[in-house]
Amino acid sequence: MPHNALRYRSPFALISLLLAIGVASTCAAHAPAVDSAPPPAPCAGDRERLCISRIFHGSDFNLETKSLQWDETDDVLWWKRSTSQGHPEIVRLSVPDVDETITVSSDQFQLPSGERISVSDFQWSADHRYLLVFTNTVKVWRANTRGDYWLLDMLSKSWRKLGGESASDQSLMFATFSPKGDAVAYVRDRNLYCEETATGTIHTVAASDNPQLINGTFDWVYEEELSLRRGFQFSPDGSKIAFWQLDETDVPVHSLIDNTSQRYPSLKRFAYPKVGQTNAAARIGVFDFDTQSTTWMKTEGDPRNHYLAALQWLPKDVPGANERLLIQQLTRHQNENRLWIADVSTGNSIVLLNETSPGWVLHQPKLYPLPPRSGSAAAPQQTSNNTATNLSPRSTIDFAWLSERTEWQHLYRLSIDASYLSGPITARGALDKNGCQQGVSLTPITTGLWDVISLDAVDPTSGRCYFTASPSNAATRGLYTCDALASAPIAKPQRVSSDQNGTFAYEISDSTDFALETWSDFSTPPVQRLVRLDKREVIKTLVDNAAVKQALDELKPVDHQFISLTIDDNTSLDAWFMQPVPKADSNNSPVAGKSIPLIVHVYGEPAGQTVRDVFGGQNYLWHRYLTQLGFAVVSIDNRGTASPRGRAFRQSIYGKIGVLTPADQAAGVRRLLERFPQLDPERVGVWGWSGGGSTTLNSMFRHSDLFAAGIAIAPVPDQFDYDTIYQERYMGLVEDDRQRFVDGSPITHAEGLADPLLIVHGTGDDNVHYGSTERLINRLVAAGKQFRLMAYPNRSHSISEGEGTAMHMRQMMTNFFIEHLQPAK
Repeated sequence: MPHNALRYRSPFALISLLLAIGVASTCAAHAPAVDSAPPPAPCAGDRERLCISRIFHGSDFNLETKSLQWDETDDVLWWKRSTSQGHPEIVRLSVPDVDETITVSSDQFQLPSGERISVSDFQWSADHRYLLVFTNTVKVWRANTRGDYWLLDMLSKSWRKLGGESASDQSLMFATFSPKGDAVAYVRDRNLYCEETATGTIHTVAASDNPQLINGTFDWVYEEELSLRRGFQFSPDGSKIAFWQLDETDVPVHSLIDNTSQRYPSLKRFAYPKVGQTNAAARIGVFDFDTQSTTWMKTEGDPRNHYLAALQWLPKDVPGANERLLIQQLTRHQNENRLWIADVSTGNSIVLLNETSPGWVLHQPKLYPLPPRSGSAAAPQQTSNNTATNLSPRSTIDFAWLSERTEWQHLYRLSIDASYLSGPITARGALDKNGCQQGVSLTPITTGLWDVISLDAVDPTSGRCYFTASPSNAATRGLYTCDALASAPIAKPQRVSSDQNGTFAYEISDSTDFALETWSDFSTPPVQRLVRLDKREVIKTLVDNAAVKQALDELKPVDHQFISLTIDDNTSLDAWFMQPVPKADSNNSPVAGKSIPLIVHVYGEPAGQTVRDVFGGQNYLWHRYLTQLGFAVVSIDNRGTASPRGRAFRQSIYGKIGVLTPADQAAGVRRLLERFPQLDPERVGVWGWSGGGSTTLNSMFRHSDLFAAGIAIAPVPDQFDYDTIYQERYMGLVEDDRQRFVDGSPITHAEGLADPLLIVHGTGDDNVHYGSTERLINRLVAAGKQFRLMAYPNRSHSISEGEGTAMHMRQMMTNFFIEHLQPAK
């Protein structure tokens, strides 16, 4: 089940290391937020000890971050920082010398009225004349994406609030500059507008009185499962704008009941298609500012049973850049991703490539252009008036493409014949055996029994690709590079990151010369550095979190290790394991057999991976606290998790969510108990969140001989209650095999509960609905099964809202495991 802490852009997408509040481990929902006005921690005087209040309310483990972003054209970093008075200022950091220049002072964020503008986010126009500031924001589902936008003219030093007089406060979304900076497009009330920066004149791009139509943004399920929020994109010259339109007519509506915000209940209603139900119909239009007209792209297939997952204009330096659009379309099964090229003047389209898989395929949010191979002529360059120079045109336009077609995810060169860039688009016959249209080819760039996890950047001049991979250790992450112009596929790419274990993540400059590098490992907090990529030279350490590291070093030691658990002749599972270190006065005597209770932290679904050599923030600290209380803790990646171990490992779970997951987890735990005789097989607990909550329920119901206690947080007891895109991607369609969904749903097996169970859910959960848990409650009650329930009023999937929530829940979880697993005192 997807969770709020991250969204996935590949089968094993990179987990953010910028953990502003000590984020929980990789596959929980949002870590509960740190509450204000903390009470004194009972362990505050003992630097060796942890306690709930020190972890979730204290300041010892608050991670430092810097709000940095690369300029879109120059090797410059922009830093939003606060003055000693807490007011924002924008600082320019030159690279590589890292000289600081205050570009927008804190005084400039004060309006003539005296009102100060806070800064949640900002962006520059291409010429840096205008600064666009996002402020006064409110949360929409996962992120604060609605609010107010203010425009600062750096020449006149004047501010203007976007939206015009008719716009209410906190009503604008996704404001974005045009390529020339002469306009800003934004969404307001499900309609798309464009406002001139110089005059404030507002033009309507797409608007309707029909409340079922969404222009320029998305419904709940597109945002949650396809990671789509801003649904529009300017053409390279700014003369056109492509946008999504979704029609929610006939999509079932879900209601959330808020009983606590006011004296009488209120409802929040939104379209939410559950398994087998009707999806919104999506289409893509292109609005021409010159003709003031919209042309709709013609992609075949029932729009309610296909997903338009990505759009992209051609690169600005090729012919047809402003006349052609690339569109990725997933079938409802999501085992096909069709790449279309569309003529924006007519809407006519043709499939260039059809990527298929026996399980599922994921769309690629961005296609990186590649330079031509040696021997091809250079691409024509466009001048400021959008006319091509007299350079000889190349024969193809090329992109980097990710594919699992060899059972491992690798980079390919996708070459598209230049004839597709001009003239009418017409049918050209059937696709070849590789899924390619005539004039289209795929050539491997990398090869081998390892996965390219994600493509991070491409130098469009040299063709050097930078990508995240972990060829020898699925728990770690590093940056690698290869030459996309090489004559043969590369089996052993060059490592850019240092040889240090752990996880490296990068934000790479547009030139690909420099990067912000963030590193952490299982027990070390993130370190952020500015590096030069070609030599992997550290220019400057920007954040070291030295105070947090010192606080961690002062804690009682813990034994943690990464291990492999062989569950049958052909299958081994990765795991991390933590256990208490014997006291110093024990004279090195062996730990007594069956003396330590075990807690298993589970996720187990295709959207995540828990066995990562990365700092886990508050979840790591809580697990370490449990070891101080006398528990051992383990997490196991079963088959089907998003681990870089090949397509067969990841997609073995297809059609088996809720069946393979608990079986593998149980088998892994049994191997662990055999390896570590100090663990008590009669005192094994399990806990998980979201998809991990579902795994917890299935483990308790189907393996009651192994698990003695469980905590299921925000679970999905019935798979028919979850959304179409996620559940059908990994389980298939209901009309193909309904029984799969029944067999994998915990509610089907509720009669198997035989041990203490705690269920925790937020009643305001828009993602995994509390109603599904209520149906499980009815089933357990009917079966005569006793259990505990904690319903947090109006909390979302992250269960983070409200004063004291984080501490309350974690203390309750701790007390539950102490009561039922009874660690030695």
